[in-house]
Amino acid sequence: MKTKVVIIDDDINSIKLLNMHLAIHEDFEIVASATNCCDGKKTILENKPDLLFLDIELPEMDGLSFLRSVRNGVDWCMSVVFFTSYDNYTIEALRLEAFDYLLKPLNHSDLESCLQRYVEKRDAVQEHPDTFFQDAPSSKERVLLINTIYNKKLIRVDNIGYFRFQAGRKVWEAFLDDGSSMPLRRTTTSDVIVAQSPDFVQVHKMYIVNLNFINTIEETRIVMNFPFEEADVKISKSYRKNLLDRFYSL
Repeated sequence: MKTKVVIIDDDINSIKLLNMHLAIHEDFEIVASATNCCDGKKTILENKPDLLFLDIELPEMDGLSFLRSVRNGVDWCMSVVFFTSYDNYTIEALRLEAFDYLLKPLNHSDLESCLQRYVEKRDAVQEHPDTFFQDAPSSKERVLLINTIYNKKLIRVDNIGYFRFQAGRKVWEAFLDDGSSMPLRRTTTSDVIVAQSPDFVQVHKMYIVNLNFINTIEETRIVMNFPFEEADVKISKSYRKNLLDRFYSL
């Protein structure tokens, strides 16, 4: 199956150049392109691309803000490659989990390297489609390689406070101790999550918690430790006994 590509750039010549570079790759198919944010959002949601090439300097808003605006509507695995004439966006682009970052004018060698890494990632996911977490092989700590909607990210178990199921989007979301959250792939189930660490326990059909962040177990809710004190984590009767058994065995 070909990788579906969407390009969003207000520079027509840049779109043509990227089309020309990608044309030699039979396993990549450019399904659509757009030159502004309004058309870009519609194009993304209609075509559900596997790979998005996104210019950072768009006329209505910058590409970083644009990506934030569409993230809640993306419930499939989409990798994002930013490209721009400036290099001062790199850190923020990576924070938004960009797969890669290319400078204009596009360098053929850099693009080929980007595509090769994408193919390696894509093939690995296709070979193990149900893999959600993986242990980071080089780490002595308990580190998980998490498949988010956008990319893969290394996270320590100790940094994950809890997971909450987003019913509207039908995805689980991980909440981290730095205040950030990450939507997970739609194929991720609660059983897959709790199987990754003995510290993870399901307490409600919509909540999975890290036992190490529990402060107090009340009748219908859990009081979490810092920095999750404001989290409204509910407990249901069907999960309560297992939770108590696991918590008091720590």
